[in-house]
This record gives sequence, C-alpha cells and structure tokens, in this order.
Amino acid sequence: MAVQTYKAKIEKIIQETPYSKTFTLDLGKDIEFLPGQFVMIEFANKLPGVRRAYSISSPPSLKKTITITLKKEGAFTTALDESLVGEEILVKGPMGLFTLDASQKKDIVFIAGGTGIAPFRSMIHYLLDNKMPNKMTVFYSTKNPEEFIFFRELNELQAMHPQLTVVFTATRCTEPTWNGFCERVSAEMIARTVANCKECIYYLCGPLKMVQDIETTLLQMGIDKKNIKAERWG
Repeated sequence: MAVQTYKAKIEKIIQETPYSKTFTLDLGKDIEFLPGQFVMIEFANKLPGVRRAYSISSPPSLKKTITITLKKEGAFTTALDESLVGEEILVKGPMGLFTLDASQKKDIVFIAGGTGIAPFRSMIHYLLDNKMPNKMTVFYSTKNPEEFIFFRELNELQAMHPQLTVVFTATRCTEPTWNGFCERVSAEMIARTVANCKECIYYLCGPLKMVQDIETTLLQMGIDKKNIKAERWG
C-alpha cells in the first residue's frame, strides 16, 4: 500500500483516561492500510521537522479518517495533547509490518501494555467487522486501573461477541474499587485463560521491557517463535 502525505485536520478529541486521548483525523481523501500499521505525525506549524510514529487505532473501513491514541509524555505528545479540533497536522503513511494476517485461521492472543492497545483495537474491529471466525483473547496490562484505554468499549465488545475475551490487569493496584487482576501477565494467567494456548498466534505491543519479558515467557511455554509477532518501543 502506497505511502502518502495527508494534510489532515483534527476532527474530534476523546479523553480516554486522565493521561491519554484519542484523536480523529480527517485526511481529506481515502487511505488504505492494514490493521496494525502506523502513521508518522508532524506539527508543521508548532514543531517543524519533528515526526513521531503512532499506531492507527481505527479499523480500515473508515477510509477518510483515522484515529490515533496517545499518552502525554514528552514535548511532542504535549503539543498534540494541547491541540484543538480544527488544527492541521501532517500525516504520512501507512507504514509498518506489524500487521494482522487475515488469512490465518488460528485463534489469536493479543497482549498489550499501556497505549499498546491501539493497534489491537484496529485488529479486533477488523476481525469482527468481517465476521472472521478466530477466537480472540486480549490481555491488557497497565499500572493502575484508571489507565485502561477503551475500557468500556472492550467490555461492551466482549459482551456482544462470544469469540472475544478481555482480561484487564493492573500491576500497581491503588484503586480500592478495582476487582480485576493485580499482577503482571504471566504463563499461568495465559494458560488458565486460553485453552489451546500453544496453538495460537500471539501479538505483543507495549514498552520494550514488557514485550521482551512476555516473549521470553511464551517461548518458555513452548510457543513456536514464528507464532509470536511483536511491536515494541522505548
């Protein structure tokens, strides 16, 4: 799929958590991409020449708009976090090889940390929109429960679609009302949740150390390396 540059406008901003937002970008023309791909974003007026990569969190079916989801952390994300509806930004893409293999018949396990859930949202919607038969299990880890992005949406999707299971786990539980898991994603957690765990395809996305640790865990569980696809940063 050809890489293009789009003069996009911010169409909508959703405050997902106290620390993260989802931006809907009107590209002005169609874009074709695979679930899991990313785009490069540049604020030509505010930070000319500075570009950052963000996974597309929307499904390919939307065509003229995409969404990106980010956490405010550095100068670039601060500039984007403080931007307003109607502002213009440059979008270049699509790019990346961390993509969903839609021809794959195996069940799928997604393991995400923080904003690593973004490309999986695109993949999940693609599979559901196209009525693909694959069972999907999502393990989503953050430090605290308030940091779960798409929390309500993912819960609603699994209530509507029996093929989808979502496991939320917070590694530093400080919220007394949280009734979910308070531990890191582990071999035990995966084995007790996914019946055929050695036969699945695994997609990992999140901070470098987390992805490295999960990949090691999966290999120790006997998962074939060719069935592990990882996207990492940091």
